[in-house]
Amino acid sequence: MKNNKTRYFFLWLFLLLFTTYQAIAAQKVNTFAEFKGYWAYGCGDDVDYPGYIEVTDKNKIVINVADNQIYLITRAEVSKNNTQVFNLYYKSSDVGRGGMDIPWKKVSNSVIIGTLQLVKEKKLLFKWCGLKDANNQKIKLPFYSFPFNKHNTNAMLVKCEN
Repeated sequence: MKNNKTRYFFLWLFLLLFTTYQAIAAQKVNTFAEFKGYWAYGCGDDVDYPGYIEVTDKNKIVINVADNQIYLITRAEVSKNNTQVFNLYYKSSDVGRGGMDIPWKKVSNSVIIGTLQLVKEKKLLFKWCGLKDANNQKIKLPFYSFPFNKHNTNAMLVKCEN
């Protein structure tokens, strides 16, 4: 009798663990491949804000911060706090006249400058944290190609076919 109870207990425990594992495995986990592509505030020629993010791989994400003036090349790492979020870190820049006065050599490559989070299949939340130096002091940019202001530094982007 005792062996049957023990056997049923282990069978019950096995089924509980198995169903829990299946439920966890079935949860949607973003892979970086889902982020690849061209993301913008809107697709087409008639767009209010020309900023975009082009994701080719984890080590090359181009952010058009100021159209035809400031392009940031960043790298991505999965957030330690939320595996659905990728943190962006500064790597380098490509600038026109509008970006010449920014102290690019002081920009830290270890401070998060933004995050990407897939909200829906073709919607991406881009949170801009800003450029900072090694002392965590903000480096101001003269203008943006995204609808950012001092109260809102988020942009909902859509995946465009280019």
